[in-house]
Amino acid sequence: MLSGLVDLGNRKRIEDHDGAEVVGQGEERPGRARSARRARTGAAVRAAEAARAELVRSQIIAAAGTAGFLLLIILLLLPRRTAAAEEITAQPAATGIRPTLDLDIRPPEQPQEARTREVSAPPTPAPPLAPPAPAQPVAASAVPLEDLARICIELAKLEDGATVPAILDRTASALGASGLVVWVVDAERRELKPIAAHGYAPSVLSRMGSLPVDSENVTAAAFRTGLVQTVAAREHQKGALAAPLPAPGGCLGVVSAEMRNGGEKDAARLAAASIVAAQLATVVGPPADEASHVRSAT
Repeated sequence: MLSGLVDLGNRKRIEDHDGAEVVGQGEERPGRARSARRARTGAAVRAAEAARAELVRSQIIAAAGTAGFLLLIILLLLPRRTAAAEEITAQPAATGIRPTLDLDIRPPEQPQEARTREVSAPPTPAPPLAPPAPAQPVAASAVPLEDLARICIELAKLEDGATVPAILDRTASALGASGLVVWVVDAERRELKPIAAHGYAPSVLSRMGSLPVDSENVTAAAFRTGLVQTVAAREHQKGALAAPLPAPGGCLGVVSAEMRNGGEKDAARLAAASIVAAQLATVVGPPADEASHVRSAT
């Protein structure tokens, strides 16, 4: 019994001792954990500070490189000064005098003889201006408009052929023509036949006969084209003009004239011939038969 109690007491002490050891070990473990956490935290802080320092260093290096590149560009863009220019610039700086340019704008000195000759020579007078040319007077029309108007009025009042010779006479005078012939186309429009004339002998008129409309002459050309045609004068031949007689259904005939003094070149005479021909077209027509005679106002 006693030994049992001794054993129990011993076991109790052993248990107490073991419990104390366990308790001691339990108290040591939280301290170690805190130490480990502090160590890890310190390592993380040191690592972050090292990374931040590395970032700042990289930024400083990049900024320095950029500044150096910009400085190189600026130096390249600056104009280079030659040694002579530096010497010229440095010389006034050393003496303290501002640089000036020695410009002599005075004319070169001339010999006394040349100066005397220049003074004694009189200036050459400018040539006088030519007076303006007088205005050329406007040339009066070569055709008397009053006579032309009277001719048109008489043709408008024409009732029979009795007054035709007198009208052709005034027409020749107004146009400056030595002879006139009024031609009218036949019903088949193949030939032109003379129905009235002025300035030609009866023998000449009897030999005229009819004129084919396709003939190569000024009268037939005026009929075909409906335009005034002219032939220039030659050494032994007068000039001529031919004016068509217009009508709604086509040309009725032609007024031909032999001109004096180059009248075929006068635009006013050509216009007057067209006016008389247009007025004649209102009073003439094709001949009634082949026996139509020619009225002469010789």
